[in-house]
Amino acid sequence: QRMSSSEEEEETRGECEAAAASCAACPRYRVVAKERKSRVLTPSTIECLRHCATVNPSAGCAHRCVYCYASGYRCSPTEKDTLVVYDNIVEKVAAELASRAATPERVYFAPSCDAFQPVDQVQDITHGVIRKVLAVPGKEVAFLTKGLIREDTMRLLRDNPRRVFAQIGLITVDPAVCELIEPGAAKPDARLAQAKALVEAGVYTTARMDPMLPSITDTPEALNNTFAGMKASGITKVAVSYLFLRPRIRCSLARLNTPAVSAMLQLYALPAVVKAKAKAKASTAEGTAAPAKARAVDVEDGPVQLNLHSSSKITCLPKAYRQQHYATVKNIAATYGIQATVCACKNYDIDGSESCGIAGPLNITPSFAPKKAEAPKKEKGKVKEESKKNAKRLVQQTLGSCKKPKKEVPPK
Repeated sequence: QRMSSSEEEEETRGECEAAAASCAACPRYRVVAKERKSRVLTPSTIECLRHCATVNPSAGCAHRCVYCYASGYRCSPTEKDTLVVYDNIVEKVAAELASRAATPERVYFAPSCDAFQPVDQVQDITHGVIRKVLAVPGKEVAFLTKGLIREDTMRLLRDNPRRVFAQIGLITVDPAVCELIEPGAAKPDARLAQAKALVEAGVYTTARMDPMLPSITDTPEALNNTFAGMKASGITKVAVSYLFLRPRIRCSLARLNTPAVSAMLQLYALPAVVKAKAKAKASTAEGTAAPAKARAVDVEDGPVQLNLHSSSKITCLPKAYRQQHYATVKNIAATYGIQATVCACKNYDIDGSESCGIAGPLNITPSFAPKKAEAPKKEKGKVKEESKKNAKRLVQQTLGSCKKPKKEVPPK
């Protein structure tokens, strides 16, 4: 017998509530409340988010993902199991939206934390900001989450489906892997149930497999299981990207001390021949030719280092490995009617990478007030030399103005 729409909605809601009850237990965090003094709606340095304003309701995150890149940020709490929440963010966002200063159409949650982590204070702030943003005609909300959205916030999203863009983070449907790598995040079935509820509400919803863990979550069996779960939830698009390493992330993974993770980290180890390549580059800079073989090894056969967001270096899997496995991922996803795209921000060395849609389709233009053009920086030596010349010139002008004017001598 076919259920009515109200019965289907009630069943979906029941699935979400049941999934919430099965969420991984989160340790009690010490929450420290602070006031945000700087502007809240700020642009991001991430290319895929340049068209959005971004909001971080907290510093630190209760999901405790082992691969979390934000844990190394300076704003991240130094004490373990501590979260910093900015309890004046809702009021500041309301003031910024009401001011004459230009703000983008879309607001994204959250570059450095998860807006739906299992902490009441964080979810209160997130709910308040979303309510303020959606109260302004034409403004939109986008988010990426591995957590569970509270029911009062879900009602807000369901009431404004055309102004909401959701992305659900799901690296695998294997609960054991998620428990090991993302111990505080929602369980895979809970995330899929939530995705299904968003899709059925008419919200633009995609998935994100980031990071993919080589030899753990990218095997054919793991990929088939994950894409099957996504298809059942109504997801038709997924962004993919392999794990990248920084020293802090490498140490966090090494502490897990499991055979699978240890074997994975070996793929990121720089071999001796690649280390020799660094010397070859140095010799090239000095004018001597570097061996062609060494150049090829660094690019094709060994891990590569890329500049992320123009400020820091990350260690990535070999280019050839990523190209081959991304092609496999796309093929398997296509069999489930899912379009897989490779994140260009972390794979700009690969042809065919594109926007990952982390904040929804790029159909809007940024409206932040343009910054004043900065004067070109000068070298320290030149600055000192010029300042001396200017000072000397000023002294000469001053002395010259103090001299008595010469009397005009009449012609004989």
